[in-house]
Amino acid sequence: MAISILRRMTTEEAMLEYADHYERASGYRVPTDYLARSVVYGFRRRGRTIGGVVMSASPPFRTLQRIPAQAQPAVRKRVRPDDTVELTCVWLDQELRRGALSAVFWLGLFLETSRHGARNVMFGTESPGLHRLYLCGHPEVVYEGPV
Repeated sequence: MAISILRRMTTEEAMLEYADHYERASGYRVPTDYLARSVVYGFRRRGRTIGGVVMSASPPFRTLQRIPAQAQPAVRKRVRPDDTVELTCVWLDQELRRGALSAVFWLGLFLETSRHGARNVMFGTESPGLHRLYLCGHPEVVYEGPV
């Protein structure tokens, strides 16, 4: 039996809940039409959503649109749209970003990413800690810089 740490959010109510929590955590309101086109996972504790991630497996990838224009052509050549999953709108309640629950959240995220079967993951972050964590897996880095 597969371990499932993150819960897939599928209803309109769950999508709105996700958007509300993400906005409080980041200051950005993710469009609900983007959530509807993607797979949204929530991380729950004691019946409350405390984190989550949006996973998209089909272009257009938002991360590509956010990198500097001069870098986009080279990155687009290296990204295989049929074998890439994009992780966006990642959040975890501020007080839980260090410690055991943070590690459990990231384990769940990596498990769900691996279940998708794509060999490439696109993940943009401005957080130095998340950047270091991601690099622990020794990925082939296609682009590194501002988003």
